[in-house]
Amino acid sequence: MRRFHLSFSLKAIFLLLCSISAQSYSQTVPSKEDLNQATPHTTKTTTKDTQLSGKDDGDGIQQVSPMAIQLPGGGGGDTGGGSGGSASELPVNNDIPARLEQSTEVTEESTGLLGDDVSLASGALGFHATDVSLPGNSELAVAIHRRFSAAPESIYGEYDFGDWQLDVPRIESAMIAGFGDWSAGRECSGDLNPHEAWWNGVLLNAWTYWNGVTLIVPGKTESKVLKNWGNVVSSSAAPLITKDNWKISCITRTDSQGRVVGEGFKVVSPKGITYRMTQPHSIRRSPLSAAPNAPYVTAQLRVTQVSDRFGNTVTYEYDSHAHLTRISANDGRVITLSYNETSGLIDTVTANGRRWDYQYDGGNYDRSLYTVTRPDDRQWIYDLGDFTKATYQNTDLNTGCEVSDIDDRLSRVGTMIHP
Repeated sequence: MRRFHLSFSLKAIFLLLCSISAQSYSQTVPSKEDLNQATPHTTKTTTKDTQLSGKDDGDGIQQVSPMAIQLPGGGGGDTGGGSGGSASELPVNNDIPARLEQSTEVTEESTGLLGDDVSLASGALGFHATDVSLPGNSELAVAIHRRFSAAPESIYGEYDFGDWQLDVPRIESAMIAGFGDWSAGRECSGDLNPHEAWWNGVLLNAWTYWNGVTLIVPGKTESKVLKNWGNVVSSSAAPLITKDNWKISCITRTDSQGRVVGEGFKVVSPKGITYRMTQPHSIRRSPLSAAPNAPYVTAQLRVTQVSDRFGNTVTYEYDSHAHLTRISANDGRVITLSYNETSGLIDTVTANGRRWDYQYDGGNYDRSLYTVTRPDDRQWIYDLGDFTKATYQNTDLNTGCEVSDIDDRLSRVGTMIHP
């Protein structure tokens, strides 16, 4: 249900003030017809003069629009080089009322009001939501995004919002903890492919658990990270690249004591925006059928700073548990996040004195986001827990690939209520 508020148009207030001013000073604003009949003022311009709006007759004489408002008191003053009457004339900006006017139309919702989409890469159903977005003096985003995936990579509800991910810029890769270059501190300079891993005598080939390294920037890109062979840009400047021309280079990653503990990524977008991704984070993934006890995780390096070529910056701060606690921009925009001490899930988000509250359903496992309460007390209500239980039938074709289909007998239904 929508709520409507009565408000006065700024245009009406503007016209009312003009009417009061005209009556107080007994001044008359010439009509449009009078102005059209008036003789336009002319002025000679040189290369040192500021160019005026209007038409040039070709002899250096510029036609200036005669629209002006005569201020109370008339002329009588010399501004230094002009006639006595011109000092009291000001040009009219006809765009002011239109720019100040507020729309009274009700915003029409589209078919995307629930944020649903289907991945072109995997065919998976997903949902996206933006709870907070603070506009600023630059195009650098200060926002809180969430992402939900049906049949997700993790069934344990260990994302920051339970079964919803906190969607921040990051580079991530699936891995068996303790194997591959990511585990050795060579996240950037090492081999992207983690290769095979052995767990309790079971050989795990990379193709059974790994699907490449992925660069994710919400609303901008979700692309596989590739080795740069120097065909487009020098590999020394950007040893890694994506197909949509995001350039990636290696930087050192340090701990709180300043000691080098590994590598991070410096990512430059096609528009010249730089992302530094140095905050490690891992999420336990759903068990592998061949080795259910293997430490199968999604390893991430999350963004810590974003900057543009004009010196604007956005900083992401994390606590000792790798939880994002604060997003701040150099133009004063700030978002803070607090977490439940028991569950480790995001409890509240605060920005500009307003608060968003998050409640969850479920126990220590299978924790699902249930409600999101906005500052106006309206709520998103979710019941998507069954989607996390969707199972697949895998058919091994003995070609190194598997064909997956959802069993029709195990179809799942979810519910989402828009505020």
